[in-house]
Amino acid sequence: MERLEKLRYIDEKFFEDFQIATDNYLRKLLFESEFPRTAEICYMYISGSNFLKNSIFDCAETEDYYSVSVLLRSIIEHYLRFKYFWFNNAKIKDDTYALKFRTAIDFKEKIDMERSVNAVKQIRKIDQKSSDEIWKDLISENKDFAMFTKGEISEFSKSLSIKNIIKYIEKTMGEGCFETNTFLQKLIIQYSNMSSFVHGGLFAHKKMVSLENAKERQDALIGICGIALQSATAIKSFSYLTFYQFMPEFRLHYNNVTELIKQMDK
Repeated sequence: MERLEKLRYIDEKFFEDFQIATDNYLRKLLFESEFPRTAEICYMYISGSNFLKNSIFDCAETEDYYSVSVLLRSIIEHYLRFKYFWFNNAKIKDDTYALKFRTAIDFKEKIDMERSVNAVKQIRKIDQKSSDEIWKDLISENKDFAMFTKGEISEFSKSLSIKNIIKYIEKTMGEGCFETNTFLQKLIIQYSNMSSFVHGGLFAHKKMVSLENAKERQDALIGICGIALQSATAIKSFSYLTFYQFMPEFRLHYNNVTELIKQMDK
């Protein structure tokens, strides 16, 4: 598809600039700066969204609308979580919020895994770990956990659920704290719609049946590819804006991304 090739061309320009930024400056932020957690979280969402965007492009080439829709929901969630992190981290002039954010998402993932293990142990009638035992194990493997109480990090991790993040974004947009652009609003709606593809719902089936026409299907695929590229690019752009506060050299890369974004709108 010609339109997809245009998106790929622009995306390659983004990636070329990102490689230069990574080689020259990002590694310094990750390993030699006073803000390693902030840099790590930004890099985590940059790389994750980039992998998802690439997969969406590849699936679009084979007109695999179902897989594209599943991946779209994932990249939107990456974008919304990043946006929530960026907005709150911007209020802090050090690495403390990023440290707490990283610890909380690490805590949530490990607790969920341990609960799954406990569920299997219960079926097999094997002794299960208590929540206090799990917490002690977490502290022993990562000293960051010792900086917080179990109750504190557990409560904070609940605020990072995608449901709460969407509520927060909706509330702050209404108060004028977030930009009230149509792109962010479109993402929230798309995130809900794509749930059917992830969880095997009726909307997904009806949507696939409705896209039997080749042109309509290709138009829908290009639309999703555009959203994926915008999401991944926005994460880079806001990350560079953050990095610029710590390392002025990132201004060039932020400006480069801004110019490439203008090409996407043409």
